[in-house]
Amino acid sequence: MPEGRRIHLIESRDAAYLTAVLQDADEDDARIRVAVADPANMSYVVLAGEQPAGAVVVRWGHDESEIVYIAVDAGVRGQGLGRHALKLVAEEARRRQVTALVVGTSNASLGTIAFYQKCGYRIDAVRRDYFNYFRAPVFEDGIQIRDMLMLRHELEPSRPSEPARTPYPARRWDVLLIGGASGVGKSSISYRVAQHFGVALIEVDDFLGILERMTTPEQQPELHFWNTHPDPTSLPPEVIAEQGIVISEVMLPALEAVIANHLETGRPAVLEGDFIVPALARYARYGDIPNGGRVRAVFIDEPDEAQILANYLAREPDAGPQAFRARVSVLHNARLKQMAAQYGLICLPARPWDTLLERLCEALI
Repeated sequence: MPEGRRIHLIESRDAAYLTAVLQDADEDDARIRVAVADPANMSYVVLAGEQPAGAVVVRWGHDESEIVYIAVDAGVRGQGLGRHALKLVAEEARRRQVTALVVGTSNASLGTIAFYQKCGYRIDAVRRDYFNYFRAPVFEDGIQIRDMLMLRHELEPSRPSEPARTPYPARRWDVLLIGGASGVGKSSISYRVAQHFGVALIEVDDFLGILERMTTPEQQPELHFWNTHPDPTSLPPEVIAEQGIVISEVMLPALEAVIANHLETGRPAVLEGDFIVPALARYARYGDIPNGGRVRAVFIDEPDEAQILANYLAREPDAGPQAFRARVSVLHNARLKQMAAQYGLICLPARPWDTLLERLCEALI
């Protein structure tokens, strides 16, 4: 396990990250995306400190639950993260009063079979010819992949002598919107907030891709603006920044439906992304459900163009300095700050970074 870094799980629907890291568990991206989108499954990002380091997808049941996928980022393997992630899943299972966990792997994955057995799992069943859907024979370690081996871990209930799990802090919201321009640090603080309160994290920017796939440029020209204008640098930064606001406003009905679903089901969540505008937090109702203070919003403010430029360089070093993008971002930041003030919403300076989580929590009291 990475020295000095706390390992924990947070719920996530970040399809792009989950699909990328889980490719080691399944080469079929479409199958991974289906599993992540399946409402019967719960997806988690494994965090090492504040950095995403792996992913788990679990289908929770009343007595028995199945680990659908589990994988660790290639760059941090061999540090015990996989074993620790399984331990965290087992802790969550006990909390849910689940008595057993099952997981499947191919008959040819000898290293994986050994890993699960070292973690307390025992071979329980064989799903014969499970991989018959392969169009051509696939081999691993010289063995043809044919069957799915199911391993099972019977969970003992937590012992009374074990220290109780520290409860998450009380909160006065069910859905928290964290907005801000690109490059100001809102995604990083959103991970911290979701982990701090023990709630799901939803990345709103992913919805743009979904809406693009479900519509045509003729139906939703604003949503498809960047598909019909593929060269952003041909436009002034002011036009690009304003276009971000326009796209956000077109997305409002979709995001309202997401919020309504979380309010109705009682599943708290943090929603973060470039396409959150202040108006979204001020609806009196989301669908048929009154707001009543259950939806709050915080906007992260970084007015320093040089700082945003430095943030981009630290996050995407291979891209080099992105001065034009930083200029667009600082203009977008100013517009969001102005709109947040008009709606009387919280707007917090991104720096000092070390105190941002504490300041955000205090602002929400």
